[in-house]
Amino acid sequence: MGGSVANFVLVHGAWGGAWVWDETAEAIRAAGHRVHALDLTGLGARGHLGGLGVNLTTHITDVTETMTAHRLSEVILVGHSYGGMVITGAADRAAERVAALVYLDAFLPRDGDSLLSLGTEHSRAWILASAQRGGGFVERLPRTDSFASEARYRAQSLACFAEGIRLSGAYQGIRRRSYIRAIGYDPSPFAAPHAACVADPGWRTATIGTGHTTMLEDPIGTARLLLEAGG
Repeated sequence: MGGSVANFVLVHGAWGGAWVWDETAEAIRAAGHRVHALDLTGLGARGHLGGLGVNLTTHITDVTETMTAHRLSEVILVGHSYGGMVITGAADRAAERVAALVYLDAFLPRDGDSLLSLGTEHSRAWILASAQRGGGFVERLPRTDSFASEARYRAQSLACFAEGIRLSGAYQGIRRRSYIRAIGYDPSPFAAPHAACVADPGWRTATIGTGHTTMLEDPIGTARLLLEAGG
């Protein structure tokens, strides 16, 4: 980054909240940069604002409004997991504010894709069954990692997973794009998008030796990779 101060906007994944970034954000700030880690509507500290009407478009708006409200430009926009859907939509709406896109073990959608369409057969079955049990709300996909019982994860509406993203293609003008894969997460729906990015000279790629929740399992290593991707 040539010694300049960068604006990082960190977008968490499904069921999470800004809290997942706490240590990673601290490390990025210690390197001299600004960080905005936001809670998507209905999640984290904004859990009380949840409802069945919250969808992917709501979360895309959360990010674009954050960038507008803080007058951010030259943003390093980072999305983890479901956050990849969100940052793609936000970058498409506000490409003029975004300098770089960083997908951290994240979905990489094209126009019309939804998380349901991009996920594995197992994840689709879980999401639909959980929504049926929960009256339209989906509980976190069961995991075996050390954060499986973390109480701060919240259920979120099926609409977040079922809504297809609408893209004009403006986001494709953002030339600095990076994909970071967590190689300790296997089998993973992110192996294919990572491989596609490795094969594309327009992308920078990296790996981290953790499970899917990279920022909780190795917050400092995650910060280092985000700083490299933003440079």
